[in-house]
Amino acid sequence: MRSIGTAVLITAVLVMYACGGDYSVRLPGGYALTRVHAGAVVIHHPEKGIVVDANIDGYKVLGDIVVGHVIMADRTPDNAYSKPGYFFVITKTHEVKQGLGKKAWIESLQKLGISSEPNLSKPSPFDRDY
Repeated sequence: MRSIGTAVLITAVLVMYACGGDYSVRLPGGYALTRVHAGAVVIHHPEKGIVVDANIDGYKVLGDIVVGHVIMADRTPDNAYSKPGYFFVITKTHEVKQGLGKKAWIESLQKLGISSEPNLSKPSPFDRDY
């Protein structure tokens, strides 16, 4: 009985952590993908500040390039800074492009040597650090 209670408690804590709290995932080049609050996931750098504003709903790390998609943030003041559309960050050069349409994004990625459309994943506290 005691082990069942412990298992239930551990499961409850993991669910609360996954659904609730803020988190940060280390990205290449000192960048981080951070959930500031529900509805606000951003990419920031300690020296550059926020480089991709809320709300990131999908991303993928491809070597030293981070690619993804942003939807309009739900809250004020985050929504004033949102640039909905696709983005990429070249972490070695600090080049950032945001608010791209899908066609422009794919063309930009091809110029960077990424030949196929990346499969984006929803940000999660369980994502691995890079």
